[in-house]
Amino acid sequence: MLLRYTSVLICLPLIALIIACGGGGGKSAPKRGDLATLAIDGESTVWVTIDEKSQDELSAFSRAKNEQAIEQMIQSGRLLVCAKNTTVSVLEPGILTTKVRVMDGKHEGKTGYLPSEWVHKK
Repeated sequence: MLLRYTSVLICLPLIALIIACGGGGGKSAPKRGDLATLAIDGESTVWVTIDEKSQDELSAFSRAKNEQAIEQMIQSGRLLVCAKNTTVSVLEPGILTTKVRVMDGKHEGKTGYLPSEWVHKK
C-alpha cells in the first residue's frame, strides 16, 4: 500500500502538467462547494492530512518509505485514514492538492488536504 501512495505522490507534478495542458480527460474536476468522493484505484482507504505542512511531510515520508513516521502521523491525528468513497465537500480545489471537509464516516466534520486526483466529482 505504501508503494502505491508513494508512486502517486511522486507523479503529482506530471499529472498536474497534463491536466493544465488540457489532457485531463472528459470528466471535469470538482469545484468549490461540490460534493465529491475520495478514491484511489485498488485501495480501500484514502489518506487526508489536516494541514498543508502535514501533506508535505507525508510526501517526504512516503518517498522515504518511512512507515513508522506515517503511523505516528495517524496516531497524532495529523493524518486521517478515510474509507474509499467517503463523501467530502470541496473547500479549495487545486491542481496538486484539494482542501475538503469530510461529510460522513469516522472523520465527519474534519477538514484536510489530499492530492486532487483522489477527489472525484459525484
